[in-house]
Amino acid sequence: MTPIRLFVTRLRRDQLPALLLAFLVFATALLAAMAPRLFNNVADPGLRYQIADVANVTQRNLQMGRITFIPSDGQGMAAVAATENEIEAGIPPSVRSIISGGSFLAETFTWRVPDRPVERPGFLNLRFQGDLDEQIRLVDGRMPSGEVGQTTAPGPTGQIGGGGDLPAMVFEVALSTTTAEDLDASVGDRLELVPDPDDPLVGQFGLQQAAVAEVAGIYEVVDPNADYWVGDYALDRPTRVPVGINVVLIYATALASPDAYAALDALHEPMRYTFRYYVDPDRIDAGKLDQLVVDLQQMEASYASFASGPSDSLTTLQTGLLDLTEQYLAERRTSEAVLTTAAIGPTAVAIAAIAMVALLAVQRRRGALILLRGRGGSGWQLIGSHLVEGLLLTVAPAALAALIAVAAVDGRATPITPLAAGLVALGTILVLAATPLPIALAPLRRFARE
Repeated sequence: MTPIRLFVTRLRRDQLPALLLAFLVFATALLAAMAPRLFNNVADPGLRYQIADVANVTQRNLQMGRITFIPSDGQGMAAVAATENEIEAGIPPSVRSIISGGSFLAETFTWRVPDRPVERPGFLNLRFQGDLDEQIRLVDGRMPSGEVGQTTAPGPTGQIGGGGDLPAMVFEVALSTTTAEDLDASVGDRLELVPDPDDPLVGQFGLQQAAVAEVAGIYEVVDPNADYWVGDYALDRPTRVPVGINVVLIYATALASPDAYAALDALHEPMRYTFRYYVDPDRIDAGKLDQLVVDLQQMEASYASFASGPSDSLTTLQTGLLDLTEQYLAERRTSEAVLTTAAIGPTAVAIAAIAMVALLAVQRRRGALILLRGRGGSGWQLIGSHLVEGLLLTVAPAALAALIAVAAVDGRATPITPLAAGLVALGTILVLAATPLPIALAPLRRFARE
């Protein structure tokens, strides 16, 4: 007699226990399959809320930089864009997958504006940055062109060989309304510039150079707090540094055209380059958070946090993304431990219910099993029939439960869903196969009287 025939014979007599067992398997598998999707349904929005709403733009985005000089070779800022692509290619894939875009800029060392009141000294950085059409609004004049003129201007004073007129390049620039007000500048004004020896890129001995910034336009920043700026307000307003009671230092930034960058080849002095990468919270997957944290840790170890001087290879990294993800990961592991502990009770009850139904079914058929042994049925036939019974009663309900869980819970897909349903089915099969063991493996003389 084959195991399948034994199962069919038992099923005709014990339909109610079989149906009850199949229902218990379905219900248990459904709950087990839904749990990880429900957890993901909460975990992903929680992580995105942590990144998008709790963190500020400086923390969630990445800013990388270099202090060097990247020659234009007459191609504008194309060489800077190529360097940006090189840096982005070195970012680990898990981090690169959550980046939705980027921007870059180049900024000169600090220039001093000699013709300023003693109580309000002025300092200016020239920034070369494109793709700002949606970020700034022109108020007066026009945006600077890429044309760079030549003139003469007084050189730095107080230095060896300084004080005389030097050849100077004339850059057209645009100033924000606040910057123009603080520097007392308007459209058409020309600001003579000399290198500031307090800037580490200039050094205490200074540079025998001069420049002129001609104000071509006045603009307003549309949204200074937008993610695009990553917390950088330099193009929106100057930094005011009080010194003593009456003196305030004005550190401002002027916007120059990217097309004028090529003229800097003649200076060939170190500049500060910033490469910004914007993180899209909707691209972050809590299921891949472990790999993301590992890659962020690797980046923190590979890149410097700051640079003290020029270097062609040293790249800096500024971001708070690692702290945010590590904090969330610690909180999620705590939640997983609590939920796992809470799930032990219902899981134990479900397992006990399945085992009880299986034991009751075997108890009901005890006489029939002993009779089969007495008529020549082997122990492995009895065990095999229960294995077949387990397969037929559990595989279909468990698979149906997994499909319903996927359709009912709109959460991130996870392999744990079919695995959990499969474990419920496997556990039930093992319980069913184990219940006839006392009868299947015991010697027949134990059941002689029965």
